[in-house]
Amino acid sequence: MPNNDGIELLTRKETLTDEEWLALLEARRKLIKPYLKTFTLSTLGKLECLRSELSFTHDLQMDFPEIKAEDGLSLETQGIFRAQPYQYVERIPNSGFQPPPGGCKCEGGIMYIWGLARSGEWILARVEFRGEAGYKGRGYERALTVEIKKTEIEEVIENTKAKPTDILDQLSREVSAWRESRQRILEAAKQLERAISFEDFLISCIRKSPEDQE
Repeated sequence: MPNNDGIELLTRKETLTDEEWLALLEARRKLIKPYLKTFTLSTLGKLECLRSELSFTHDLQMDFPEIKAEDGLSLETQGIFRAQPYQYVERIPNSGFQPPPGGCKCEGGIMYIWGLARSGEWILARVEFRGEAGYKGRGYERALTVEIKKTEIEEVIENTKAKPTDILDQLSREVSAWRESRQRILEAAKQLERAISFEDFLISCIRKSPEDQE
């Protein structure tokens, strides 16, 4: 069912204030929350957000970082997760891998990740990483520690610098992906059902006794 809080905000003609954008995000969270328990979700540890060999990325769990978490959270926590915009990742100048002239440096730093857990709560993860040479000096960001906690949307926006509209868009894309996945499963189930129904019909013919066939 539509969320009345979100509809009320969106049907106004005035531009939304920062507080109202946050309220809209909360409305979207409440709308999605009941469905999070039924859909297939990835884990925080599988989020590919760290640089690996220039244009490639790798997931958090690959580096076996130290985990500092509360309330039973971990890299196995399921939900919707996205790293903060690349331009807002904090880099530590002159840290990490510093190649010879002409090479590609790879500095260490801090990255924030926002998430909406299966429980329906906002999640904020702080990733400290170190820049290393990587394969052929192409750079590799190795996760050292990951601090994970439940939080409110205000803290998510403050730390990740993500735009509320970007988070809203990402949640919309996730719902669309769920629908497409379920649709494929439904179509496959229908095909299987038709095949089995035909087989059952043939089996029923074979099972008829000679007397019944006369």
